[in-house]
Amino acid sequence: MPKSSSGRSSFSHIVTLILLAALLVSGLRVSRTVSAATLRTWTGGHPPTALSSPTNWAGNVAPVAGDDLLFPAGPKRKSIRNNYPNGTTFNSLNFSGSNYNLRKNSLTLTGGINTSNSTGSNQISIPLQLNGAQAFTSTSVGSTLNLNGPINLNVNLLTFAGAGKTFAKGVISDSGALTKDGSGTLTLSANNSYSGVTTVAAGLLLVNGQQSSSPVVLTGGTLGGTGRVGSITGTSGAIKPGTAAAPGSVAPPAAAAPIRIVPWRGCHRACRRTARSSAAC
Repeated sequence: MPKSSSGRSSFSHIVTLILLAALLVSGLRVSRTVSAATLRTWTGGHPPTALSSPTNWAGNVAPVAGDDLLFPAGPKRKSIRNNYPNGTTFNSLNFSGSNYNLRKNSLTLTGGINTSNSTGSNQISIPLQLNGAQAFTSTSVGSTLNLNGPINLNVNLLTFAGAGKTFAKGVISDSGALTKDGSGTLTLSANNSYSGVTTVAAGLLLVNGQQSSSPVVLTGGTLGGTGRVGSITGTSGAIKPGTAAAPGSVAPPAAAAPIRIVPWRGCHRACRRTARSSAAC
């Protein structure tokens, strides 16, 4: 006697449940599709030069949260007003052109900042917040990246990389950490309040502000400047306080106090230091 359709349906349902149970027992997981960020290219074709204006982007399509933004050589309008709501998250900012100035409202970044222009400079004159560990890269020797606004590390690691120059002029805050990598020069000018470790792995880090709450670890490269940092320890690298015009030295602090960089003559090799006299090195 033929089986009813309801009987076949019940049997299929039982088999499906058995297969699902087997997947769970075996530890297999069903993968979820993650959408990749879309690259949006600035054309600056029409005033006003607002970041959210579709007519200023290739294809007349404005970026949405999570996209990668590219600012190429060629467009004439390069002073750009960010009129997205404060804190809007984009994946990354990318510059292949120079003489851009991004201003007004704050942004949150997930994938960092990348510059590939061989010469010239770019200005980012807005507050930035990190949404994950990332790198700000000034790639070429002849290029300069100016970060004029404050940077909130948001408990993340920020790596400065590349062979170019980077100037961080705003306050860097929160409990995240900072790494100087690449052969270029990073200059920190503000009185930064971040409390994580500052690692100098390569290139030159100039500290010209006060950031006593951040200890410095030297694993390569050079630490210099006219400011104040926390305790310094190291396995490689060099300490060259002051400037080329006014060389400095490492002042011997009181026990458990931060090391101070003051004007004087001298150049000190990196060594394990907490409250040791500069003469000991």
